[in-house]
Amino acid sequence: ETLTSFPKSALYITIDPTLKEDKNKQPSPDIRASKTSTAANANNDNCSDAPAPPPWFTSEMDKAFHRIQVLLDQKLTTLSDSVEKLVSDTRALSNRVKSLEEGHASHGDSLGFLHQDFADYKKTIEEEMTSLKDKLDDQENRARRQNLRLVGFPEGVEGNDPSTFIQNWLPKIVGLEEDHQIEIERAHRTLQRRPGEGGLLRAIVIRLLRFSDTVKILDAARRKGSLLYGNSKIMIFRDMSTTLYKKRKAFAPLKKNLHAKKISFRLLHPTNLSLDLPEGRRTFSCPQSAENYLKKHHPDVSTQGSLVSQVRTRKCLSR
Repeated sequence: ETLTSFPKSALYITIDPTLKEDKNKQPSPDIRASKTSTAANANNDNCSDAPAPPPWFTSEMDKAFHRIQVLLDQKLTTLSDSVEKLVSDTRALSNRVKSLEEGHASHGDSLGFLHQDFADYKKTIEEEMTSLKDKLDDQENRARRQNLRLVGFPEGVEGNDPSTFIQNWLPKIVGLEEDHQIEIERAHRTLQRRPGEGGLLRAIVIRLLRFSDTVKILDAARRKGSLLYGNSKIMIFRDMSTTLYKKRKAFAPLKKNLHAKKISFRLLHPTNLSLDLPEGRRTFSCPQSAENYLKKHHPDVSTQGSLVSQVRTRKCLSR
């Protein structure tokens, strides 16, 4: 049936009565596209027909955009200044770090020179201290050059006047001429505790008025050999400092071996060992130099193995 009673502006639709409505049937793609196109065209017609905004709205929007632009410019200007200041501070810091690095390198060089100067100064001080110690030890031994140590006198035989006792008996013991009178400034036992019966006897230390008497007594004792006071064997030694005593004692193992080999020697003051060898007289200032010479030229006399752990000398010169 055809509808003809609608006005001209109405949509005319022809319905086929032979077609039955199918609720489950989906429209074809062409139909969907046609509907979408029709809706879009309807929207465009509505937009084109929309009225223009009023002038006051446009004016307010312009003012708002202007205020936003001003605020953005201010913020960007502040940010730009901050960035420039940060760059400037970073550049200044970089320059300062560079200056510090250069200063550190300079200070490192200066410290290197100071360390070297300190090492040289320390070496010089040590050499001067060693020299001063040697001089002080020499002065101490010079102050004792008129002293003698007498070992072997029984305890108490000197009574209350050791000086008079030694002055009377010593010339007789060593065999000095009767007309030679020695003068003793003072005499006393060493300061250890008095030993008990059978203990080690304390030495008697005497100081002679003249050094020449010291030399005469030592020469006379060396010539006589065995010295006796009653049944007691008497030994006479120079008085010396502890340092010099240790240096001379270092020769003991070598002296013992020289005695066994019947080699003539003398230990001169302060620490000079004189050997009478087949090739002539040789003098050494320390045990190590003597050992080296004997090991090379007289291996049967050398006691190198026994001396290695005993000799502690600072400087050895062989002549």
